[in-house]
Amino acid sequence: MRTLSIFPLLMACSSNPYPLGFQFTADIEFSQTTTSFRIVNGGEPEESVGVVGTGETQSIAASSAGSRLVTAFGQQQILSTVVGETHLSHPLVPNEDDFDKIPASVVQERRRTASYSIVDELFFDPSLDTPQYALTTYTDDAVFTDAGYYGVAADEYVVRFDLGTLWQDFEEDVDLSEVELLTRNEPEDGDVWASENGNVLYIYGGETALNFAGQAEKVDKVEMFEATYFLPEGADVFTQCLYTGKIQVDETDSETNEDSSIDTLLLDNGCKGSFTHTKVGTQLWYKNVLVSEESTRQIIFITDYGFEWYEEREPNNWTRVTSVTQDEPNAVPFVEYTLTERIETQKTSKWIEP
Repeated sequence: MRTLSIFPLLMACSSNPYPLGFQFTADIEFSQTTTSFRIVNGGEPEESVGVVGTGETQSIAASSAGSRLVTAFGQQQILSTVVGETHLSHPLVPNEDDFDKIPASVVQERRRTASYSIVDELFFDPSLDTPQYALTTYTDDAVFTDAGYYGVAADEYVVRFDLGTLWQDFEEDVDLSEVELLTRNEPEDGDVWASENGNVLYIYGGETALNFAGQAEKVDKVEMFEATYFLPEGADVFTQCLYTGKIQVDETDSETNEDSSIDTLLLDNGCKGSFTHTKVGTQLWYKNVLVSEESTRQIIFITDYGFEWYEEREPNNWTRVTSVTQDEPNAVPFVEYTLTERIETQKTSKWIEP
């Protein structure tokens, strides 16, 4: 997922996006399925949690260790309060020399989540008398609460960032993986923009009336579409998130008298951690706050990647070996990830302006 900056430099004339003391609460209902996948050498995704890893033959060692599907339903409430005002001194466009201070709001976020899930697992272990078996688990998850802080800055676009960004080296650019695009500030008819990874296309749909938190307001409607055709089961992750680089090796090839190099597999910064792959639906925004949303999104989390190959270290004892560098000529690239397909409805139940 090659990331391209779409944020213009936020100028010093900007104002804080939210007033100090502002409070708003979002109520979210969701249903989702999370499936584990594995892709080898650019092939089709296989529903798998990984491979067995060892066995009497290479075929057994390379066999899938099973599959995992998690189906979850839940509710989440997010209480947000603007507790401070500060400045972001980093430019949001790489290689820009302008370091004007950008006003930013500091938001305290408290989250309360309640959900239940069904986990369907299939296991394969060739060392057992019954090598393949299935297990279904029903879980009523306890209510989970947590809290944190983040910053929001706004000029042409509204962006969210971790507070740690404020105190990084001011001479270094903000990485796009550290900035989340929320929406376009004060959109106008005809405005179109894209997500950080270019996969989601946002189209401004004009103003519409909405009743929320006991008040009626005109809000900005934004439609979300897939920017292009995507392969099923998140298969695009192989080409969008992984790319091959070169590492110079000190040894010199005696025949060509040239320094040799070795391939290394690199993960794009935009694919680190959990990220939204695609998203479709409708958002309603009021004063740079998402007050309503109905959406379907794909969320990907890469659990492992690199090159893999198999070695017979002892007779009838094959072992899988992995590395981010291609240390073996027969090694092939692989990626393992989870794909979450989430349907979500969000509404605003509380709105208090100072």
